[in-house]
Amino acid sequence: MTDYCVSSSRAVFVDSNSSCQSGVASARQIFTGKKTSPPSSICTGNNTASGNDKNFVHEQLTPVTSVTISHNLEKYPTPMILDLLGSEIWGGVIQLDINTVALEFSEAVAFRVTFN
Repeated sequence: MTDYCVSSSRAVFVDSNSSCQSGVASARQIFTGKKTSPPSSICTGNNTASGNDKNFVHEQLTPVTSVTISHNLEKYPTPMILDLLGSEIWGGVIQLDINTVALEFSEAVAFRVTFN
């Protein structure tokens, strides 16, 4: 089972073999009322090598013009960016390294990005 970690300032992916980083609430804490503020982003994914290609999903619930995402996929993935209504949107994609991508937009947007 994948663990979900959220933060008001950054997104964190944690697989089933790890735990949330210090200062970041897990979705379990937020949805059970242990944290009162809503998350600005939620990350999920499957970054384990089990014969399938690795993937990572980041949901940015608060509109932003830029964001840096750590996907920890150990590769340069292709992002598919959709607005929250499901329409594809385009932004600047900067591959910072094999585990980190920066996205930039001309206006603030809330979105879901899938890295494959």
